[in-house]
Amino acid sequence: MNQNLYIGFDLGTTNIKAVLVDDSLSVLSATKREMNYIEPESGYKETNPEILMESIFDILKEFTSLVKNKTKIKAICFSGATGNTMLLDEANKPLTNIISWLDTRPVKSLFSVDEVYPVTGWPAVEIFPLAHLSWWKENAKEIYEKAQRIVMNNDFITFRLTGNFALDYSTATTSHLYNQLDKCWHKPFLDKLEIKEEQLSKLLPTGTPIGNLTKFAAEQTGLSEDVIVISGAFDHPTAARAVGVKEEGDLLLSCGTSWVGFFPIIDRKEALKLKVLIDPYLSDETGHWGAIFSLPKLGIKIDNWINKLAENYEIPEKEKFDFFNREAGKSKLSDNSLIINIEDEPSNEILKTNSAADVARVIMESVARKLKDEIDKINTGGITTKNISMVGGPTNSNIWIKTISKITGLKINLGDGEYTGAIGAAKIAKIK
Repeated sequence: MNQNLYIGFDLGTTNIKAVLVDDSLSVLSATKREMNYIEPESGYKETNPEILMESIFDILKEFTSLVKNKTKIKAICFSGATGNTMLLDEANKPLTNIISWLDTRPVKSLFSVDEVYPVTGWPAVEIFPLAHLSWWKENAKEIYEKAQRIVMNNDFITFRLTGNFALDYSTATTSHLYNQLDKCWHKPFLDKLEIKEEQLSKLLPTGTPIGNLTKFAAEQTGLSEDVIVISGAFDHPTAARAVGVKEEGDLLLSCGTSWVGFFPIIDRKEALKLKVLIDPYLSDETGHWGAIFSLPKLGIKIDNWINKLAENYEIPEKEKFDFFNREAGKSKLSDNSLIINIEDEPSNEILKTNSAADVARVIMESVARKLKDEIDKINTGGITTKNISMVGGPTNSNIWIKTISKITGLKINLGDGEYTGAIGAAKIAKIK
């Protein structure tokens, strides 16, 4: 093996996914680990940071075991779902678990949507770091005041690997503390939270070297201390890099815990008018910002319907998705004779009075219609969507692809399935 090698991570909500690629970005190995969550109280969703690091080290050891000449592995890059928060003490050890964006504990945020959106490009504040910090400040004051460092999973992991605290502009956006136009931590928000800039990581563009592996990290992983960790990005712009979504009219559809549409846009002000999430994306290079619409937790809602359908027909857990896709392929519905709202709880009446094939098909159609509504909003805003690049689990199903294409009227291009984000991270690592 004469080519150099690179490792890309996608720190997903459900799974940590990673790939080992060569100079041509051919995937030599791909692996994943399930995310581990703790629910100490109803609505709480947290991750133990030490278990997270065990998964990272375990993946890196798995890849190094496949490579005879370890010095061929040159760089590592992390992308991720982010939107999570953790506090560290003066020795940079965890004071708390990592609060996930899935956490729904009651939060009285110190900030309004109107003051946050123009600065950060993200309108929602109830479930991301800005809200987590508000919660700690009001409900765990002793721990909050003791904290010397505030991190997300990305910069915590890269610190453990390199000894340096750094965070890319894209991931920093999800903290709601980052000023996208001035490329800095937003002091008015820090002041209201009574935190200092020194408590936050150094800000870097995507694709910037953070540092080499420490001796400890090298020993834990089997990698060389010459391996460089490169700053990544939020998961959707990372996947967009992987599939070549670069121009207005391109749309990336990422199907996971949430279904997310990502599209390049030249004018950030136009993105603000559309009231979508905004990522810095390629604004420093081609001038394109990234705009994001989200169908939150849609993947979970789809799973609820599939689980109920499988339960109704006594289908084993491991066979439920094959059953669902197979049945959907049998139906010729698409005539609006049966309509559901995927947001609703699964209906026993619909399941009992309709065939499995028709129920499966109408689940797909309900999702496709929600997606079309979002695309229509984009088009109304002045962008003509020309094609969809689709990534995630549903790309393994031809009937999902055909259904979405038919209802949206757009051609569907396929990415690299569930590992697209990790491949995009590896691509960032290779470029630098």
